[in-house]
Amino acid sequence: MQIDDKRACRELHEHLFEVIDFLDREECRDYISAECLKSPEFREQLLDHISRCKHCQDSMYTERFVRSLLARCYCDQAPESLRERIIAQTYVEVRWTSKES
Repeated sequence: MQIDDKRACRELHEHLFEVIDFLDREECRDYISAECLKSPEFREQLLDHISRCKHCQDSMYTERFVRSLLARCYCDQAPESLRERIIAQTYVEVRWTSKES
């Protein structure tokens, strides 16, 4: 089954943390619950979409950047409240537009 770009964007943004954990942390792969990552065919299509979609790449870059900042600040895992405050203070506006032929 082929997924379209709009669905791939939605899947990525619904499961952003799990997608990044899947890609960056091999030890987490057995615990991933997102259906979009369980099917090898769907996973390949999603990763292909990410390689072509600037918006999805930006989302992944931003999340990885936040994670790297947190990792540098703390030797232990950062408290969830800190993560929530950082995310709450980081505002990104996304607008979808349709292109008509």
